[in-house]
Amino acid sequence: MGKREIHFCEKCGHPTKREIPEGDTHERDVCPSCGYIAYINPINIVGTVPYLGDKVLLCRRAIEPRLGYWTLPAGHQEVQETTREGAERETEEEAGIHAEISSAPYILLDIAHADQLHLMFLARMKDESINPGPET
Repeated sequence: MGKREIHFCEKCGHPTKREIPEGDTHERDVCPSCGYIAYINPINIVGTVPYLGDKVLLCRRAIEPRLGYWTLPAGHQEVQETTREGAERETEEEAGIHAEISSAPYILLDIAHADQLHLMFLARMKDESINPGPET
């Protein structure tokens, strides 16, 4: 994915500089005009491992990135959304299934090279009905 950078200050619009702010240990994008420091953190990806009996449902991607690859239903967590709510929404959007989502996360995966944190929940499908969305 490469290093993400903020080229212009989110507060005042001035071009930023890459530097290690005082008291920090990592290079950041810092505004020399107003002093704002842009912190870029991992993106939360939330989803489910949908199952019915001894079978797991996978989705085949219909869009980039990774067009044509098989994956679990998952996507970006929205602001003001719990991880479980996001997983439920993404599962409905991508797989179009009705499932009972576990209350506790099943697995957490650090995908550092993509700046992502994947948090997956078990999802017991209520039946075999599926209605995939445009991303699947």
